[in-house]
Amino acid sequence: QVRIFSLLPPKRVKMILVGLEFDQQGRRFADMDLYYRNRKVEYNALGVGTKRESRAKLAADMRDKILAGLSEESRRKFLDMEEKLSRRGR
Repeated sequence: QVRIFSLLPPKRVKMILVGLEFDQQGRRFADMDLYYRNRKVEYNALGVGTKRESRAKLAADMRDKILAGLSEESRRKFLDMEEKLSRRGR
């Protein structure tokens, strides 16, 4: 369990978490749930549909935004950790 304290609204945090659940090839390698005030924030609450393709597209878009906001060194570390996690799951 990890507790995150943020000024961001719960839906925004959930979108970021969805972006971190998928690797570069679109494979899901993590499952991160968000609870706000003891209630789970569901993917459906994001208002982007429930189809697997739309979730994968949202994840890819969020992942791109996350990577774009990182410094070159942080991006390299992120991709390195992601690669290690992907190899573990094979």
